[in-house]
Amino acid sequence: MVYIGLTGGVCCGKSLVAHYFEQLGTTTIDLDALAKQATQPNQTAYHKIVETFGKNILDNNNNIQRKTLRQIIFNNPNAKKQLENIVLPALEQLEHNIVTKLDTNQQKIVITHGATIIETGWYQKYQKIIVVSAPPQTQLQRLIKRDNMDEMTATKMIEAQLSNNERERYANIVIQNNGNKQNLKTQVEEVYNKILTERELWK
Repeated sequence: MVYIGLTGGVCCGKSLVAHYFEQLGTTTIDLDALAKQATQPNQTAYHKIVETFGKNILDNNNNIQRKTLRQIIFNNPNAKKQLENIVLPALEQLEHNIVTKLDTNQQKIVITHGATIIETGWYQKYQKIIVVSAPPQTQLQRLIKRDNMDEMTATKMIEAQLSNNERERYANIVIQNNGNKQNLKTQVEEVYNKILTERELWK
């Protein structure tokens, strides 16, 4: 089994790339989905987050409002670190549980995808790293449309992350997402075939 980390900046298209890999038969693990699971009311991380940031982050159903929490940590490095110290260990345990249950003899490729694989240092635990990149202006337009966000806020959000160039320095493979879905799908197919061909060298 080849265990790969897939990452990219906001609105670069990493979720779509992961979807294309799934269509080819790859097992994928979505760290964003696991983060939502880890912060459900029945989870330990949930209670620690509420204790740390207060009940104002909860909605009427006592669920954590991710957008509110994101606004709190956006310009506050200390708050961001506090949240990471709570969520990352829980997230890593959930990911580990999934991987250990996989039949590694049957799974040729397993890909974990998430936005902060490089920033958190998780990139070191994967055999290879795939980075999805997109032109900054394309990222900006997608983010404004997706989150109904004003241009200034969207720009700050993109600039707060690693740049595409910085992220690509950690990559074994870079997939360029210029907005053409067919071209993106073709790239994914080529990468998939490359991994299958070379996977014995990657272990």
